[in-house]
Amino acid sequence: MNAGEALELAVVVKRTGSDPMTGEVLDDKAADAGVRRAVDAVRRSRVELRGIADGCRAEVKRLQERVATVEALITGLDERVGDAMRLLSIDAVKTDLGSVRLMPGKERVVITDADQLPERYIKPGQPDKAKIREAMKGGGMPGAKLEVGPKFMVWR
Repeated sequence: MNAGEALELAVVVKRTGSDPMTGEVLDDKAADAGVRRAVDAVRRSRVELRGIADGCRAEVKRLQERVATVEALITGLDERVGDAMRLLSIDAVKTDLGSVRLMPGKERVVITDADQLPERYIKPGQPDKAKIREAMKGGGMPGAKLEVGPKFMVWR
């Protein structure tokens, strides 16, 4: 019988004055002692379960730290391969295990001075970067510029 079941049994004994399993009639003192024993059993179970939960939290933290370490190692390897490819002016490498490719960086609109932007490129409260990007393909625009981000790697 677990602690919860013991507590339920103690409550039944206290309310009915008899043990439902044996039918034995118990006085209040014996019923009260049963309740106290059941509550103590629950307390011991709670302490044990709290220790298990604390151990699980510690294990989760340890695993999260391990994931961060492994991800950092992967990032470091990617940086080394990318640096080597840039140094050798190689955009792609194909091997028996797969390939890696340096892709062009993404183009993005950078607002340098929102007050200089033409009114038609402002939507309520903010510049409309999609419209600005489209308009800038034909030339420059006051208050904005296009920047190309760094190349990124694709592993296959």
